[in-house]
Amino acid sequence: MSHRLISNLVFGLLFGVSFMGAPAASATHNQREPADVVEARYATFATALAKQTTKFKSTVETLPANAEGTRLLRREVAKLRAAYKTMEYLVDYAHPGASARLNPAPLERADMTSPDAMTILQPEGLQIMLETAYEDNPLSEHRETLLWQAARLEIAAHELAKSVTTTVLDDRMLFEAMQAQVIRIMATGITGFDAPATELSLPEARIALESLRPTIALYLPALKAKDPKLARRVIASLDAALMMIPARANFDTFDRLTFIRNAGNPLYATLIDAHHALGITTFDDLAPLRRPVSTTARNLFAPNFLDPYYYSLTVGDKPNKAAAELGRKLFFDPILSGDEKRSCATCHDPRRAFTDGLPKSPALTGGLLPRNSPSLTHAAYQGAQFWDMRETTLERQIIHVISGAEEFRNDFLVILNRLEKHPEYPALFRAAFAEQGTTGGADTSVSLVKLAALTKALSHYVRSLDNWGSPFDRYVRGESEFLDPAAKRGFNLFMGKAACATCHFPPTFGGIVPPKYIDTESEVLGVPESFPAAPGTTLRFDGDLGRGLVHQNAIFQRAFKTPSIRNAELTGPYMHNGGMNTLEAVMDFYNAGGGVGLGLDVPNQTLPSDSLGLTKREIGDIIAFMKSLTDTTGLGTQRP
Repeated sequence: MSHRLISNLVFGLLFGVSFMGAPAASATHNQREPADVVEARYATFATALAKQTTKFKSTVETLPANAEGTRLLRREVAKLRAAYKTMEYLVDYAHPGASARLNPAPLERADMTSPDAMTILQPEGLQIMLETAYEDNPLSEHRETLLWQAARLEIAAHELAKSVTTTVLDDRMLFEAMQAQVIRIMATGITGFDAPATELSLPEARIALESLRPTIALYLPALKAKDPKLARRVIASLDAALMMIPARANFDTFDRLTFIRNAGNPLYATLIDAHHALGITTFDDLAPLRRPVSTTARNLFAPNFLDPYYYSLTVGDKPNKAAAELGRKLFFDPILSGDEKRSCATCHDPRRAFTDGLPKSPALTGGLLPRNSPSLTHAAYQGAQFWDMRETTLERQIIHVISGAEEFRNDFLVILNRLEKHPEYPALFRAAFAEQGTTGGADTSVSLVKLAALTKALSHYVRSLDNWGSPFDRYVRGESEFLDPAAKRGFNLFMGKAACATCHFPPTFGGIVPPKYIDTESEVLGVPESFPAAPGTTLRFDGDLGRGLVHQNAIFQRAFKTPSIRNAELTGPYMHNGGMNTLEAVMDFYNAGGGVGLGLDVPNQTLPSDSLGLTKREIGDIIAFMKSLTDTTGLGTQRP
């Protein structure tokens, strides 16, 4: 019995599902299974990469500190990166810890060992090495840094080579890894996310795409037997995607929208179709385990591509129309606030995409709340809530708002007492939750309305506010043949030259990170109190410490969550402090290089401080793209 069969049987025993399904290829006693072949290739790759990193370290030691040495250094770094890209899809899937050391973002990272303890990890891996290699005079001024980076890379590569020897892969894993790689290429690979300020992004995206071909080829015999047309579509889609990224593609002029619409999404769809056509198990079969990315959605911008209930406080949560309708009624009802004069809708007006149009919302006791009220549309697709990311779920966020002294200033016992005495709410809670046991199951007043049921109802309502029918969505999915030419140009700038998509990732265009869509990013932008500064005044740095108040470390000082820009046309003023009144002001701020680019002292700014060099027309095009993400469907009919 092969180790794969044993592995599948173990998973079956653990999760109560069958993993025996139809084999991917007609394996016989003298024919290796596709996953066995890929395992062997993976081990060969890991061994070769480890040797290559050792050789690279020696090369860094001996290169001359002159122009020729710099050219050779950059060439060797590019070769290392290209080697990694040939098996990136497997490293990131099967060994995410190794991926996090070999190719992480070139920034300090926090290893959160507990809510109150963290270790700050210095930048390492291929991205920071690329950045260092492209410094002026890297060998004369940064050789020691390069040697440290090379040593760290060597250790990570050799540890990967050891780990790979005990790796067990199966058909499901390989298809999920390939699908994730196509997502990665569409969402980050073509944007310069892991190769900023160089011309390597598109050539590396091509290498990453081409690396899927040998694995796909192993499944073609079985796929041809099942569905010959689909087998031809898979190869044709891969060929088309590669044709659209020529070997010497220009980063600034590359048509990313056409690539995603006509090549990336069709390739992704065929891999999903092939996965199901071959009868290979999917992640859904691993229940109760879940992941955010759908196993059936065939488009990066499909309405069901991401599961908003993955981010719920409750494991296994799923849509509940009665709960969402109850949440809608509660959302607009001032019964939840201490003085019964304000509701959730006071600061989150559906006509403004659930914002209030103010820089900062009024506090309950007078004055203003410390931050701008963010939009709730697509707020469900986040692994962190609030600008400072102090909570992980909508359910827990709601508790903060209700008990907050300047927001609702209420006690849950008071609320529950009000709801239990209300003529309608007990029956609505019973209808929404009694069958699920959320209320305790007993038909008595105190058990019908519980804290868990209250927060769940409100969170279910917020999770329903996820329209995916904007003009851009319909166009990129192929449901419409028209999109404003300015919006098309703007999308390509957003995903390319302007570098917006290196923080605002598709499809939410927020900080939830592809291809897994589990982690939510924060950034230090150097936001001033207001921008542009009023005539006769000086630009001043905003004093809000943001995430630094929650995670008290220098790297988080003045860091704020990256929000979705969907419906941004409706949600001004902008930034955590509401300090920018227009999208034009926001774009001017980014174009200048954030706070540092404007002359402010922001030592931990994560936004590149050099100017983007965008023209007024280009800024207008990016704003046209952002406006093409506006979807007001149902917003005018939200109030009960």
